[in-house]
Amino acid sequence: MKHYSILHPLYMSFFSKALYRDIATNWRGLCLTYLMMVLTLNLIPDMIRLHERVADFVADEVPKVVHQIPTITISEGAASVNVPVPYIINAPWSKLPFAVIDTSVGAVPPAGLNATIMLTKTKLTVKGDASEIHSFDFSRIHHAVIDKDQINLWIETFKDYFIFAVYPLALFFAFLYYFVQALLCASIGIFFAKMFELDLKARALIRLSVVAFTPPLVLQTVHALLDIEFPYSGVISLLLATCYLYFAISSCSEKTVSRVV
Repeated sequence: MKHYSILHPLYMSFFSKALYRDIATNWRGLCLTYLMMVLTLNLIPDMIRLHERVADFVADEVPKVVHQIPTITISEGAASVNVPVPYIINAPWSKLPFAVIDTSVGAVPPAGLNATIMLTKTKLTVKGDASEIHSFDFSRIHHAVIDKDQINLWIETFKDYFIFAVYPLALFFAFLYYFVQALLCASIGIFFAKMFELDLKARALIRLSVVAFTPPLVLQTVHALLDIEFPYSGVISLLLATCYLYFAISSCSEKTVSRVV
């Protein structure tokens, strides 16, 4: 029977031998729910800071581009603008043109396109990393009008809700990363268990490894909350977790732990 809940390791993992013995003997599974909970809390400061930075960028830099955008009308798959073409839009963060609008008949994106965006009469072309280019054809659009107000509305919507898409993705990749780290740590734990002549099975070692990552993850969270740089955080976290795993396994040696699954 478990003596400690899923919340106790958040602070007891720093010092409690009894907690680690309970995790090894009485807990079941791989502690994946616990890992997900800790990472969810760990990412909150970074997500808040990311949202603030994006909001600042949208408030300070984006309007300098939006005010240059003319009204774009798409009718039966053909785009037109209310300014002479070709029309160039510049961005304060780049020396190269940000966008080129040329809706004249026959205009196509040049092979050496330096602008991030090019709008022609029939398509929108966006240049990605390196030579990657994405195109959006207007042939299916019967009628649409895009002006500054519409673009500002889209940008505000993006600013308000993008974090709800980024957070789950960040959590997913963080979970995969730390689960692999826990498996690596558990493989080291096999040697620690032999040192203390313990018969700890794989599931118990993985549980102990996952909980051993609590102190380094808390340390990372504190650095993020205080906005203090944490160099080599990945290496330091793995080393610290390995030390806590040694502490956890040594704690188990103080009472008999046999054939734990």
